[in-house]
Amino acid sequence: MAKRKNKGGGMSGVRKWAKKILSGVRVAVIVVTAGHGVISTASNLITGATPIEKAGNDIVASYTGYFPDSGTFDKGKAVASALTIGGGLVAAWLIGIGIKHI
Repeated sequence: MAKRKNKGGGMSGVRKWAKKILSGVRVAVIVVTAGHGVISTASNLITGATPIEKAGNDIVASYTGYFPDSGTFDKGKAVASALTIGGGLVAAWLIGIGIKHI
């Protein structure tokens, strides 16, 4: 008779759930990073700091630092946006490495 094949143990429940939770955190980090300009514009619309007519200009300014209505450029806002996006991508990359090593 042939020997029966061992099916293996699989992944432990705690490890499986840790991977799922970290994957969810990674998705949340990416979404918040990519949507930081839209989130700040929505917050300004809710508080009344930005009128609805200027929402598009506010989104452009949040990501690029360029204000289309006045034609001015805010270097600090552009650098802050680049650092937010870059930092979020690095954080998501590090979380991905953590997921692989759990």
